[in-house]
Amino acid sequence: MTFEIAIVLGLIALMLVLFLKEYFPLDVTALTILAVFMMTGYLSVEDAISGFSNPAVITIAILFVLSHALQQSGILEYGIVRLNKLTEKSKLLGLAAFLISIAFASAFVNNTAIVAMFIPLTIRISKKYNLSPSKLLLPLSYIAIIGGTLTLVGTSTNLLVNSIYTGTTSFEPLGMFEFSKYGIFILIVGLVYIIFAVPLIIPSRTVTTSLTQSYHMGGYLTELKVSEESPLVGRTCMERAINKNFDIIVLDIIREGKVISSNIRNTIIHPGDVLFVRGSVENFLRMKEVEKVNMLTDEKLTQDELENEDNLLVECLLTQQSDLIEKSLMEINFRRRFGSFVLAVRREGAILRRKIAHVILRSFDTLLIYGPREKIIELANTGDFIVLGEIEAALKKHRFWWVSMA
Repeated sequence: MTFEIAIVLGLIALMLVLFLKEYFPLDVTALTILAVFMMTGYLSVEDAISGFSNPAVITIAILFVLSHALQQSGILEYGIVRLNKLTEKSKLLGLAAFLISIAFASAFVNNTAIVAMFIPLTIRISKKYNLSPSKLLLPLSYIAIIGGTLTLVGTSTNLLVNSIYTGTTSFEPLGMFEFSKYGIFILIVGLVYIIFAVPLIIPSRTVTTSLTQSYHMGGYLTELKVSEESPLVGRTCMERAINKNFDIIVLDIIREGKVISSNIRNTIIHPGDVLFVRGSVENFLRMKEVEKVNMLTDEKLTQDELENEDNLLVECLLTQQSDLIEKSLMEINFRRRFGSFVLAVRREGAILRRKIAHVILRSFDTLLIYGPREKIIELANTGDFIVLGEIEAALKKHRFWWVSMA
């Protein structure tokens, strides 16, 4: 082996390690290694930049623009809402429609974008039918890959093969749907296998490190204020078995403006303490009734608003094209802008530990929103949110359930 070959192999090995570890963005790694090859003379400038003029690369870049445009248009979110309603009617029909929609969307839109947008709905379906997320998330990825075989632009490999095919031969380029007659057959076989065989093969992962918990299913962050008549007063969270009885985790305790973050389980609770907690909506409601605590929001809920029978409690998903991203609820002035209240926030793969009003919103955050029906409809039409569904909870039957806090 010559010295030059060793250098080239070393650079390739370094590139693979950097791709694997992702110390830097992938594009930065690729361009840096390319620049090193040029500076060392192992690659001419012409050869280094020739790939950027390849029709396949240009087409792939255009497809990224198309994918982003489709996301911005809201048509994909509209389809997700319709699928969410369909899955409520029939498990088999809903699952089939869900997978078919992913496959056909992947035939024209970048697979990564499709998978990212469908993950929240996938988690929701798994919870609805009491399935392990592992039984749906892996099929989600596979069916997106299979869907890419339906068209020439379905996957970048098809475009690259077509570019090589036309560049080295005198044959006509492949047509847009020339792959379809083979792709449809693969799709049908794949659908049958995924719907009927995969659930039997993939194990249900129900341990505490499962995808459900890592995605924080039910992991809403909210604030609970301890009333004077609460059984918690003078007791600790451990004594009242908050985690065991309600499956709620107390992250912090706020007392007279000071944050208590250590030894929370053994901290004596005082009237007026604010508990930063994580859990599901249903468990918040149970704890509210049993422990006599009140949920807090960044604005005051009037008694008329609480007793209004036309008010709804809904779960809403923040879309990628929303202009609310990277802003806090306080910056947005959510109540004034949308006429509704944000009662809790949930984020996949992260534990939020800040006041709800100060949480910086990210795409695909889930918000628990309470407000008039017409305002919820207006909110759904803004394109900022996907309304996942209404929460059946008797918020309006109890006077002054939610205490105000600016």
